[in-house]
Amino acid sequence: MKSEKIVGIDIVRSGSDLSQFRYAMVFLEGGVLKAVKEVSFGGLIRELWDIRPDILATDNVLELGGSKRDLLKVIKMLPPSLTLIQVNVESGKLVKVQYLAEEAGLTSDKSKLDPFKTALVVAYLAREGYGSRLKVFEDKVKIYVYPGRSGIAGGSRTEKYVRNLRAIVTRHVKRVKEILDKNNIDYDLAVRRSDGGIEKALFVVYTSRERLYGLIKQVKSKDVVVRIRPVLSKSFLSNIAEFRGSDEKRYLIVGYDPGVSVGLAVLDLDMNLVYVTSGRELDRGDIHNLLIKLGHPVLVATDKNPPPEMCRKLAASLGALFYVPQKPLSTVEKEMIVAEFVKQHPSIDIKNSHERDALAAALKAYKEFQDKLEKLSYRLREIGFHDINLQKYKVKVLMNEDLSSIIEEVINDYVREEKKEPPIILRSDVAPQTRGTEEVLKEKINTLEKEREFYKQRVLELEKTVRDLSSRLDSMSSELSEKILRDRKISELMQRVRNLEAHLRILENENNTLRSKAINYENLFMKLYTGTHVLVPVYSSKCLKFLKLSKERITAAFTYNIDEALKEAREFVESSRLGFILPPTALGLSKHLVEEELIPAVSAEEVLEVNECIVAIDKDSFDRLVALVPQLAEERRKKKYGLTYEDINALIEEYRKSREF
Repeated sequence: MKSEKIVGIDIVRSGSDLSQFRYAMVFLEGGVLKAVKEVSFGGLIRELWDIRPDILATDNVLELGGSKRDLLKVIKMLPPSLTLIQVNVESGKLVKVQYLAEEAGLTSDKSKLDPFKTALVVAYLAREGYGSRLKVFEDKVKIYVYPGRSGIAGGSRTEKYVRNLRAIVTRHVKRVKEILDKNNIDYDLAVRRSDGGIEKALFVVYTSRERLYGLIKQVKSKDVVVRIRPVLSKSFLSNIAEFRGSDEKRYLIVGYDPGVSVGLAVLDLDMNLVYVTSGRELDRGDIHNLLIKLGHPVLVATDKNPPPEMCRKLAASLGALFYVPQKPLSTVEKEMIVAEFVKQHPSIDIKNSHERDALAAALKAYKEFQDKLEKLSYRLREIGFHDINLQKYKVKVLMNEDLSSIIEEVINDYVREEKKEPPIILRSDVAPQTRGTEEVLKEKINTLEKEREFYKQRVLELEKTVRDLSSRLDSMSSELSEKILRDRKISELMQRVRNLEAHLRILENENNTLRSKAINYENLFMKLYTGTHVLVPVYSSKCLKFLKLSKERITAAFTYNIDEALKEAREFVESSRLGFILPPTALGLSKHLVEEELIPAVSAEEVLEVNECIVAIDKDSFDRLVALVPQLAEERRKKKYGLTYEDINALIEEYRKSREF
């Protein structure tokens, strides 16, 4: 510890909340005293992040927050690499700091130390190896990847916008996965998929937070968020009683349904349900620790084929067999398996589909070996072994050992156990009593009478306690009812606010659309007014009412599909009454129509849509079309008859003169 950074603290003043706390803080680096100061709670957290100490030493860990509840808040703010040491704990028992300071040669008496001396003493005691190390964070990190914002305000393009966000999330998930795989870091991955990619993902990475520094960065942008959170040590944060197994270790079949919400079901080898649960925060490390407390897992089962990788990893970490069904279990099959089991055990409550799937996987695995397990039990009962515990022998059935060999092993083990028992000595007479029977009975009666008086008094005390508690319960029930009504009203109002906000966003989108249209129409009216553009009808079945065809005037029509238009309007084109305006992108097509087919068609320089039946085009394009219609009509006649208008007029004039002659 000689070169470590150590911070020792002691409380100077507490308060009703953490902002009022003041601490004495001492900083040692390599055994050299660097700083002694008084800091506020905020100042303490800032100093710890600036210094990044290896050890934070104290004589009472609760002084960090004043209570267990506030201690949780404080721990979440500490640097992940920090180790917390309570120096006055030896062999699980508290020892006075003054005694330890004298033992270590830091003080010469056992008088009470002020906060600054205490902070200095605990820092040096931690440096010398005193106390108990309390690991704040586990070697486990959770990485959350999700969109930076929702797609509610996307208007008519909402779906495309949301798909784009999911594609961005998918790319970040892939990048994190590649980094973890490249550095051989063990992890579990749970994702929620939707159209277009991954909606959100959770990595549970089995390593320390320090190892991820420089590899994976936190991201917070408008498109995606990558959040990295170390996992608090549960053994430090809670005093939950651990599961205590019996002297006989139970052997377990584990059904595991991984995902964002995890399902877990545990059976013993007698088909008794040991444990069933589900939850979002149940990762592989938590499940491993839980199963070790419940017993000895010998088989991990899944309901899917191919099996999820997390199931395979769990089986490997437990050293258990891995069961995969020949084909994935259908929903109907799982419902039937679980319903049959629940019918035999009515007290079992299966809360959701995740618990159902996990239990179905465990039951399916058990049924694969059920015949051999029951046959083993029957054969041993037939021999006379009724009270023997068969759990460890049933494990051998799961490992496909021969039934005859297992039975022989049971018999041999039983014989060896019999030899260890002390012999039973039978006596034909009763040992003489050292005291008179009457005297013994009197003493026993006196003892029983004293016990009766004690219990009578105890009953009176308990009855009074029950009355007090009943009164308190009535009062609390009344307060709780009022609180529930108040919370329900608040919830209703919040929902109304959310609905109104959503409606407001819809109206804002509509307003923006209408405003954009108004600007476009204003621009269009100005162009029509100044004469730079003219209105032209669209040639379609819906819009024929806008086409005013006459022999005296040339009519122009706009179309996106000239082939369809010519099927119906070729007669008008050939009679020189109709010409077509095409989009700006159809310049090549219009040139082909004019030169090759002698059809009047002009590609407009600008087209503005008014509605589905009217467009506005630039005046130059319109004028070019009007000039082109008679010109092409003349060329069509020349091509058909070989004569132009001038030739025909000359012939008529020559005929007229010959008649006169």
